[in-house]
Amino acid sequence: SFSQAKFKIIQGRKQTFKLIKDMTKRAKVEINNINTKNGLIRCVKSGLDEILEACAKRGVKTRWLAEIDSSNLDEVRRLKEFGEVRSIKIPSTIRLVIVDETETLLSSVYDDSINLTTAGDITFWTNDKNISRIMNYFFFALWNMAK
Repeated sequence: SFSQAKFKIIQGRKQTFKLIKDMTKRAKVEINNINTKNGLIRCVKSGLDEILEACAKRGVKTRWLAEIDSSNLDEVRRLKEFGEVRSIKIPSTIRLVIVDETETLLSSVYDDSINLTTAGDITFWTNDKNISRIMNYFFFALWNMAK
């Protein structure tokens, strides 16, 4: 049956993290993420790692692409306990989350601090499966280039 795709624009980091946590809880197969090096720190600080760990126990695969350096090694180690992390230099601040090729969240991160409540982030969300499929295609193109 055809269902109309939904699209949302959300402003603010707190609202974005709430949405990411809700998406993560809905995951059945895989969660693919692109983030900044500070983005990895924010994810662990926000408690997202605990939700991801619970997902892994249900058999959900988690993959992260982000710049890795000495500033986020603890968070990388934590995320590697239940998922895969590869290092890649992204030319801009981005947050991308694709869940099960069914929903996609894409943010432009204007303040890459580890502040969890900044209002600057602009986030786009959709449950359009074609967009999710395309974003996953780009994700895996980068994943295969990453270390």
